[in-house]
Amino acid sequence: MNKITSYLENERRVFVSTVGKIEYAAWWILRVCMIGAMVYWSKHEPGDFAITIMGFNLLATFAVPLARIIFFKKLFLGKIPFRVQSYINIFVFLGSFIGHGFKMNNVENYDKILHIISGAVTVFIGYEMLGSLKNAERTPHSVFLFGPAGFSFTVMVVWELFEFFADYCIKDSANQNYGWNPPEDMLFFKIFGYGANAPEQYAVLDTDLDMLCAVIGCAFGSAVLAAAVKLRSLSDSKKKSASDIKAAARR
Repeated sequence: MNKITSYLENERRVFVSTVGKIEYAAWWILRVCMIGAMVYWSKHEPGDFAITIMGFNLLATFAVPLARIIFFKKLFLGKIPFRVQSYINIFVFLGSFIGHGFKMNNVENYDKILHIISGAVTVFIGYEMLGSLKNAERTPHSVFLFGPAGFSFTVMVVWELFEFFADYCIKDSANQNYGWNPPEDMLFFKIFGYGANAPEQYAVLDTDLDMLCAVIGCAFGSAVLAAAVKLRSLSDSKKKSASDIKAAARR
């Protein structure tokens, strides 16, 4: 019992040092908004499959704290940084609360905007995950920059595969844009070799577009991360130099 109490107290200290009060309040605001949206659509469109998806996404807002408690640091999932939850909440807010709650997923190109944002956000998730590994402080900066980009690429590929399998296995799932009818002179037809007016190819074309959007987001996120890491490195160097000067002056 003492071991569990000590573990939970340590988790509380780590949480407080990682997540600010405003950030934590935003977590609960999102959860309340999700519940409100689910109740609203349950009354106005009972049986809508989107409500079920919102339910799973609501659970996702508790993912990191639960993973850290359940796996008790025995597996990597028990060491996921709390900050990752904030990034997951961005997906839930844009993809589920706005996407399903306000039916924005039915708006043309909204899905592509989500893929661009997702490509960028997963870079930062990869950075947090890499930083939580053992001996992370010894990891070269080059790995800290390329590793998150590789993580982002992996996530985007797995997600696109998941969409196909979900559409095949779940009756009401419609992740791929099967009803999309792009213009005949679209540049993607020339790049990827697809033909116009071929409905059987639209799902694959939609996947290619999603991947391209995610790559654009990944490139942007990687550039921002590289700049942030560089600035922090310079700031740390200046602080260290100032500290060394003060220490030398005291001698």
